[in-house]
Amino acid sequence: MRTQDLQKQQMFVRVRDFGTARRDMFPATSSAGKLFAAVAAAADALEQQLSSNPRGRGTPREGTTSRVRARQALYRRLATIATLARALALDTPGLADKFKIPLNCADARLLVIARSFATSAQPLAKVFIAHDMPSNFLSALTEEIDALAEAMLQGRVSLEKAKTMRGDIRATIDKGQRAVAKLNAIMRSRLQDDRAAFASWGEARRIDRSARTRAGESATPASSAPIAPIGPPGVGEPSATAQASPSQP
Repeated sequence: MRTQDLQKQQMFVRVRDFGTARRDMFPATSSAGKLFAAVAAAADALEQQLSSNPRGRGTPREGTTSRVRARQALYRRLATIATLARALALDTPGLADKFKIPLNCADARLLVIARSFATSAQPLAKVFIAHDMPSNFLSALTEEIDALAEAMLQGRVSLEKAKTMRGDIRATIDKGQRAVAKLNAIMRSRLQDDRAAFASWGEARRIDRSARTRAGESATPASSAPIAPIGPPGVGEPSATAQASPSQP
């Protein structure tokens, strides 16, 4: 999954938990309560979307790997046939012209060439086999043609699936961010006299865009872990100033 998507999902969870810890201040029927519910829905939806595709673009990459392997196998088969055709052309001029492979060509073009090889080799099968070409070389060629064609099809399907998933993730993030933006305006108004709560809100909605998943940290979507309400300053622990001040003799 993309780091920035994970960071936004974690932010949605923090914002959701902020609202959960202050339900008495922002009940479900209030404007803020409805926005917190929208953020909660975005957090849950994004968690599901990211979990269903933990490696982000992994599916298209795997499809590409399968296609490359299928292409390599087919190319080797064509090269073997072309090499023997050149040898046979020493006694049968023009034979090698039916079995030429370009050094570089797209997969679709390679399929066209491979099918041409299969058609041209059909009437010459006995001659090829008589010169130690495997007896099943035509059926093997057909299988390798089909394998590349299937890999190309699966690659296109995987790419379309990845695009759809990416679009769904973007839509979920957009909904969540819109709700957070509206909540931010409400929090600025409601919490202007509660500096501790407003600071807590700022931490909840903050995204560290320079951060990356560190070694040893879990790179998974955040789950439901309610945060504890933050009390007023000066309660429960001494201030930083008091901790830093030297004791008087």
